[in-house]
Amino acid sequence: MNKAFTLVEIIIAISVLMILTGLGALSLVSSGKSSSLEQAKSLTIVALREAQTNSLTGLDGLAWGVLLEENRLIIFADSGSGFQAGDSKNQPRILPAGAILSWDINGAGAEILFDPRSGKTANFGTLTVSDGNLSVNINLSQEGVIDY
Repeated sequence: MNKAFTLVEIIIAISVLMILTGLGALSLVSSGKSSSLEQAKSLTIVALREAQTNSLTGLDGLAWGVLLEENRLIIFADSGSGFQAGDSKNQPRILPAGAILSWDINGAGAEILFDPRSGKTANFGTLTVSDGNLSVNINLSQEGVIDY
């Protein structure tokens, strides 16, 4: 009896391997997108907490805030007139490619300012980070609590 593989068996084995490889590639692409979303969420939360901490510690004797833009956030020192483009204290944080930030905050603006004495904010609401398919909400309360 001959113990060789037939052409049909080889074609079936190669087909199964190609299907498994394709499924693995799709899984990696999906994982990369959720990783980008997770990075954008973390970057947003860290920027909010950094501005709040800067305010609470009285860094430079100023209140601090975050300017919201669709693809980045800018931590800024507020000397009484809000965000000032070109200020040397501005600290931009760029969101990962494909991540989009949107928001619905009290005051309908794009600035979140933290009170230096309490860390509270009058600009509370919801920030949403999305990658086109999935989205994550970050809630900021009036007391300055960040929940996600």
